[in-house]
Amino acid sequence: MSTEKEKLLHEIEYLEARLLVAEDDAEKLHHALREKSDELSSVRSELLDAGHRHLRARHHKEPEASPGGMDFRLAKRTILVITNRLPAYDRSSRERSLHAYLRLFLAMGYDVALLAEDFTAAEPYMSGLLDMGVKALAGQRFEQGWHSWVEQNAAHICTVLVTNMEAARRFMRFIKKHVDVPALYFAEEQDEKQGGQTVEAQAIESAMERIMLHDADAVLLFGEGQEKAYPAKTARIPLYFYYDIPARKTGFEQTNGLLFVGSFLRGRNEEGVRWFVKEVLPLVRQALPGVKLTAVGEGAPASLFVEEGVVAAGHVPDASLDRFYETSRVAVVPILTGGGVTGKTVEAMAHGLPFVSTAAGLAGLPAAGQVAQPADTVEAFAAQVVQKYLDKAEWEKTSDAYRKYLREFASFKEAERIWKKILANAAER
Repeated sequence: MSTEKEKLLHEIEYLEARLLVAEDDAEKLHHALREKSDELSSVRSELLDAGHRHLRARHHKEPEASPGGMDFRLAKRTILVITNRLPAYDRSSRERSLHAYLRLFLAMGYDVALLAEDFTAAEPYMSGLLDMGVKALAGQRFEQGWHSWVEQNAAHICTVLVTNMEAARRFMRFIKKHVDVPALYFAEEQDEKQGGQTVEAQAIESAMERIMLHDADAVLLFGEGQEKAYPAKTARIPLYFYYDIPARKTGFEQTNGLLFVGSFLRGRNEEGVRWFVKEVLPLVRQALPGVKLTAVGEGAPASLFVEEGVVAAGHVPDASLDRFYETSRVAVVPILTGGGVTGKTVEAMAHGLPFVSTAAGLAGLPAAGQVAQPADTVEAFAAQVVQKYLDKAEWEKTSDAYRKYLREFASFKEAERIWKKILANAAER
């Protein structure tokens, strides 16, 4: 097939995707307008029936002031981040990663404005962002006037970073019309996409992704080996990166027990822990009688923790999570499915805590063989847990190796170097 014909077919597919999403948007808008029309008719009938001024005042709300004088006027080069909500950095690895990148952009000399689809000024995240210097467009005045804000500040926006598909659907067509700058897209991992959808919903999601991939000047991937799914315009970025990687605070003798960290709202975490508790832990306890497993993460089902010595700690603040990393002997990453970098793997390395992982838990890590060998069978996983748990010299060697690895692949300097290249290449589009 000729290159010109391929380009034409891709353009047709892109336009078909836009048409499908536009028709879906129009249908939703039609239903919303009908609901508002019915509500308006109901209110009018009540007002006519009552016939009293005080009742009229109770049903009538004065419009807010014009958004022309809205806060957060930009004054220098700004990266506009499009997302679904303010990043809850203590709830998921993706949101923790985004929160770190906001800090990076500020340190690189950019202003950062964050436009969240739900416009909710959730705490403590809103206050934290404002303290950092991020211009978070949340609250009712921005929900009603974000279009005006974009128009007023278009000259200062130098890059748009899209981290969520639904948010892109709401904002990107208007932004592309008024802001002619590069657009970057954080690709979603397969296990983060919605399951149990109707055929129609799946078609809409597929169309939205096709539009985003077409419009993006670069697709950003958190790990290696995913480029084949995005044949052009890809760049790899670290999921986490660190300003400093200090030595571990607690030594081998000051630790005990096994640790799993991860939200059970993600199916692959529950699947993996069930496998570990049912299949692997009995073998581990043949060598380590009574060894305790602590699982940290929200949404853990009670059925997982009926066995003695298996404890669910639930969701904990970062300070408490740090203590779990400091006092545990070995972390386990029994991820059986999915792809992309697993945050719990990188986080264990940052705390100098030796871990055992399946191949899926190591997926996407550059040169992962420098620090870990995958254990994909029950026997191999159990053997690695026992060996790391009992061998002090190997434990300390492994902990030190993590620091060297992260300095090479997940340092602040490396993240800054990568982003400078990404932004420079996007600007040359």
